[in-house]
Amino acid sequence: MSGQGIAPRATKRMVRATGFASSLVVALFCMGCGSETEVADHPGKAVYQRYCYACHQAGIADAPKLGDKDAWAPRLTKSRAELVDNVIRGMAPGMPPRAGCGTCTDEELAAAVDFMVLRAR
Repeated sequence: MSGQGIAPRATKRMVRATGFASSLVVALFCMGCGSETEVADHPGKAVYQRYCYACHQAGIADAPKLGDKDAWAPRLTKSRAELVDNVIRGMAPGMPPRAGCGTCTDEELAAAVDFMVLRAR
């Protein structure tokens, strides 16, 4: 009985790691291009539109507006991991943990971050 839970946990970790790696590859690929088509088809766009848009479109509670290079500049000095961690943990004054999406995976949130970063470059 002690070994029954190990394989499913290892499989879940592998699936999460694979999903994260896939998101990273897509993000890196898109960051080099930046065409409007790629931004429109970006895997993080749907999460952004559903959970991030309200604050990041209007700049509510110091949220950097989508596409505002000056507002994003200090944030872009952080690593991708730090930016994603900020989303997962939340930030004062108004960034709720997990961007207010309790059902979003870490990979989905990372994809939304990638989408916003792509638009800020």
